[in-house]
Parts: sequence; C-alpha cells; structure tokens
Amino acid sequence: MNQAIIDVGDAVRITAGPYKGLEGVVEDRQLNCDTVRVSTNEGAAYFFIGDAVRLSEPTRSSYGKALLKKK
Repeated sequence: MNQAIIDVGDAVRITAGPYKGLEGVVEDRQLNCDTVRVSTNEGAAYFFIGDAVRLSEPTRSSYGKALLKKK
C-alpha cells in the first residue's frame, strides 16, 4: 500500500485497476471511501488511494491543461 499522502493538486501515476499507467493531477478526494478523481489528458479517471503513487516533478507536456488548473 502507498504510504505517501495524496491530496488535491498532487501529480500522480495510477498503478492498478482499469486506468493503470495514466498520470494526472488530483482534483477531488473522498475521505470517507478513499476514492480519488484525477484529471488526465484523456479526461477524468477514478482510483482508490492505495492504487497510485505521487510524482515528485510533474512536467507540463505530460499533463497539458491539468497543470494549468493547478495554479
């Protein structure tokens, strides 16, 4: 299980489930059920908090519009 705390605005890579391999920026986190919504170039993706890793340095080219919303 991922020990890093993932919060709104963090860049993440999904590591399990149907969206495995997608990267994006966290838009919403539901604390009561550990579900997270992330914005990617393909649209929105959903995952459980333990199925992603936080990325240390996001790159603008990989996230496009999602990073522009982060400001």
